[in-house]
Amino acid sequence: MMNHRICSIFLFCAVLLMAANASAATLRYALIVGNNRGVDENGNMPFPALRHAQSEAAKLRDKLVGLSNFAPDRDRTILLTGATRAELDRAVSVLAERRRRDEELLGAVDSVFLFYFTGHGLEGRLLLRDGPLSAREIDGVFNRMDADLAVGVFDACHSGSLSPKGIVPTPGFNLLRELPDEVLNAKGRIWYVSSSARQVSWEDREMGGVFTHYFMEALDRAARSGPGITLDSIWEYTRTRTMAYTERQNRRQVPELYISELRGSAPVYFSFPMKRSATLTFSPDIEG
Repeated sequence: MMNHRICSIFLFCAVLLMAANASAATLRYALIVGNNRGVDENGNMPFPALRHAQSEAAKLRDKLVGLSNFAPDRDRTILLTGATRAELDRAVSVLAERRRRDEELLGAVDSVFLFYFTGHGLEGRLLLRDGPLSAREIDGVFNRMDADLAVGVFDACHSGSLSPKGIVPTPGFNLLRELPDEVLNAKGRIWYVSSSARQVSWEDREMGGVFTHYFMEALDRAARSGPGITLDSIWEYTRTRTMAYTERQNRRQVPELYISELRGSAPVYFSFPMKRSATLTFSPDIEG
C-alpha cells in the first residue's frame, strides 16, 4: 500500500490543482431519454410502438461515457427509458442540483448539458409514456440546467417544430466557417433535430432510428480535428448520412440545426475516440 504521507501529499496537490484550474475545467451533464411508446394530451397512443428507441438510448449513454467525457455518475449522466413526465422532471432536478453542488465546490466552472430524446413526436411536442412534453417545457429543461453550452438532440417526427422563441433554423450553418473561434467553453444553445416541422423521422427495422444511428456512429467515425471530433463534424456526418440513406429508401428526411446566442473562442470538441497511450510511472522509492 502507498505510504500514507505520500498519499496525503498527492491529495493535497490534487486539491490545489483543482482549485487552480477550476476556471479551465468543463463539466458535462446529460439526460438521455428513449421511449418506444408515447401518448398525446388525450391519453391516446397515436403511433405504433417503436422497436429500438429505448435500446438505442442505452447504447448512446454508454458511447457518451466512453467517448465524450460524460461521467458515469447517475447524477451527472441520466438514462431514462419509457419515461413519464414526472420521471423526467425528477431527473432534471437531480442534474440541476448536481451542477449547483459542483459549482459550489469548484467555483465558476464551464458546463455542457446534453438533452437527447429518441421516440415519437407530434407538432410542437415530444410524447412521453403518460403525456406530451411541449416546446415550452423543453425550453424549461434547458433553463433549469442553465449550462454555458446546451446541446439538444431530438430524434422524433416533426422535431423541427420544437424550436422555442429565440432559436432560429440555420440548415446550412457551419460552425467552423461561421465561428472561427468556436470553443469548448462555447456559450449558447445548439439544437439538432432529426427532421423538419412537417417530416417523419424514420425508424429502420434493423438499424433503429436512422438519425440516432448515424449520430452514434459519428462519435467515433466523423472527421477528426486536433484531439478529437467537433460538434460541427458530428452534425455534418449525421445530417449527410441521414439524408443519403432516407433518400435511397424513398423516405426523404432532412435534419435541421437551430442555434441561439452561440459564441466562443476555441474548438468545441465533443468526442475523443483516439486511444490514450500515456502512462504514469512512479519512482521505485514509492511503495505500493
